[in-house]
Amino acid sequence: MAGQFQASRFKVRLESDDGEQRVTVVVGMDGLKIMNEAGSMTKRSLDLKHISRWSTIGRDSLVVYTQTPVDLEERQLCLTGDPTTIQSLLDTLTCNCMQ
Repeated sequence: MAGQFQASRFKVRLESDDGEQRVTVVVGMDGLKIMNEAGSMTKRSLDLKHISRWSTIGRDSLVVYTQTPVDLEERQLCLTGDPTTIQSLLDTLTCNCMQ
């Protein structure tokens, strides 16, 4: 008997041209959501099928490459945090994409 799946939440920093923002990243079977730090407002939502690849930079940064049907080129989301959080986020993202 399978249990109900619950999405995982990670508190990290999102690096962008405007600077660094503290955000909550929610990874689930339906995709990846970038939310405000409190987790009450969605800033960006991506289906897993729009994540083309990801890579790590050192132990404390994860770069997620996305491409939606309206994008001409890949976009990058650079997420930074402590090494344990980034590794857990990477493991969760990998598991969800492989389902």
